Amino acid sequence: MGVVSSDDNYENENGCQKIGDLVTQTGGPLSSQSNCGPFVSGKRYLDEKEPNIGGKFACVAQVGSGGNDDERVARAMLNAVKPENNAPGACNAGFSRLDSLLIVVLITDEDDVPDQCGEPDPFTSCGCKTCGSGGDHQAWYQELLSYKGGIKENIVVLSLIGLTGTNSCGAAVGAKRIGFTNKFGQNAYKGDVCAGSYDQFFAETLPVIAWTASGAALHE
Repeated sequence: MGVVSSDDNYENENGCQKIGDLVTQTGGPLSSQSNCGPFVSGKRYLDEKEPNIGGKFACVAQVGSGGNDDERVARAMLNAVKPENNAPGACNAGFSRLDSLLIVVLITDEDDVPDQCGEPDPFTSCGCKTCGSGGDHQAWYQELLSYKGGIKENIVVLSLIGLTGTNSCGAAVGAKRIGFTNKFGQNAYKGDVCAGSYDQFFAETLPVIAWTASGAALHE
């Protein structure tokens, strides 16, 4: 298991602070404010040999709320599994393997789009106050698929996002993320990011993961 934040993470350890680099260290408001390693894997991710996997995951997952308003969740996801970022010596070395089942969990209360384009910002590449990840749900799908050998069955996408315009936490409707998630058909599940607890969501996704894992084994 690995965690990434939605922008460059300057609280992470030196040399691994770019968007998509796995989190091992946190800082800032509402974070765990901890160096969460070392991990038994000897890498920057957790595996089944970690004796305190729940505690370690809670540490890295509490990344805090002090990041950039330009939340680029899709780019963080894609960078995390790029082959060059998983090569020996890279920040995510060994994390994403071509013959493994990849389970992506997206948790966000915003959509991944440029905002406030009526107020051009000369300091951003897109001209808007926030740019998002760029591209659309089809481009994200194709890029992720390319990192898994073109085998859609080896990817599960679980998205906790804004599903409707009327919700209890003011979440924006994640239209592009809904489109991205839907691309994976039976290998995907959507839930309400505003839910008071995510326990039910993850319980309901277990059959999705189990069904996909049985199919993915055929491709390994």
